[in-house]
Amino acid sequence: MKKGIIIIGILMAWLLLIGGVVSLLIAATAKRKVLKNSSLIIAIDYSEGMYFVDTTDIKSQLLDIGFSKLTELEIEKLNLTKAEKHLERLPFVADAQLYVGRTGKLHIDIKQKKPILRIYNTDNLSFYIDKKFNKIPCSKKFTAHVPLLLNAPSGLADYIDTKDTALFRQVCNMALHIATSEFWCAQVDEIIWNNNNTFTIIPNLGNHIIELGSCTDYAPKLHKLELFYAKNMSKKSMWDKYESLNVTFNNQIVCKYKKYNNYESTDTTSAPH
Repeated sequence: MKKGIIIIGILMAWLLLIGGVVSLLIAATAKRKVLKNSSLIIAIDYSEGMYFVDTTDIKSQLLDIGFSKLTELEIEKLNLTKAEKHLERLPFVADAQLYVGRTGKLHIDIKQKKPILRIYNTDNLSFYIDKKFNKIPCSKKFTAHVPLLLNAPSGLADYIDTKDTALFRQVCNMALHIATSEFWCAQVDEIIWNNNNTFTIIPNLGNHIIELGSCTDYAPKLHKLELFYAKNMSKKSMWDKYESLNVTFNNQIVCKYKKYNNYESTDTTSAPH
């Protein structure tokens, strides 16, 4: 008899426990059906120093695609895929991930595009390109600190995709090479596109210019220049010694010294290996 009572007691305890768990699940599910404004968690990746967008921009875009009441959103009516695609069409957004967490909060993770070059063309238009050579418009909110390409031919703003010219793609590849080099990323301030399709680099450090010539073989030219800097620019005074460094010719660096007392000279040195 006692054993039967004990078994019944255990069963009742389990039933109460199961009932409590079910009640909590039902309550949690009901709670997840509606998202409050405080439940929106927008995380924008600023780790690479880009500040093109903020949470206000993202909320505004959500309103534009039917998230009409950010203060009360019904989960069943959220089209997260549509929202992701819409956000990724924004000029400064590289990737958008939307998901509802276990606690019922709507998470919005945003990764921004990162420019590698800012272009000014002869039409007085200015824009950025990213590492995939996609066009990014300039922003009134934020200016990215990247090398400038000046005097680019007119019309470049109209095609930065499969229709671009071979020469412009070479320029973009050079910009990507610079962006991925710690030395050149810090050293290149401006790149001037000359009328004869040669290029001049204005460095950040040193009062000289770099005559690059054609950019078809930019990689070996920049490499030998970096070795030249390492070998010859150990003293601070050396950075102001030259007027120009010319790497137009293969395996040579033509160094033009600054004028002193109407005296001017050049020095041709074999490129270091």
